[in-house]
Amino acid sequence: MKALWTQPRAQVSGTFWQFQNVAMEPKPVQKPHPPIWFGARQAPALQRAVRHGDGWMGAGSSSTADFLEQYGLLRRFWTRRSATTATFAVSKRVYLAVDNDRSRAEASPA
Repeated sequence: MKALWTQPRAQVSGTFWQFQNVAMEPKPVQKPHPPIWFGARQAPALQRAVRHGDGWMGAGSSSTADFLEQYGLLRRFWTRRSATTATFAVSKRVYLAVDNDRSRAEASPA
């Protein structure tokens, strides 16, 4: 996608995708390309997020402890790559249930 977003005619020779002289128009307004966010839990996917992404979102179904552990892995991967964390966004999906009745709001959905 980065090649298609940033080059007039892209060429990719990867394991899963191969193409030559492919154009994609219109190009995104964001430069050099739209931010790429990853959702990931396991170490290999967290490494991909650091290697290819601009941000990471922790899963809403993960606990706070899991989120902190995964964030710790991200920090280690940044350090290994000597990458800066200043421009890498981190977030956590959070589920909310709003109701006047607290027990009903806290109950699992049907």
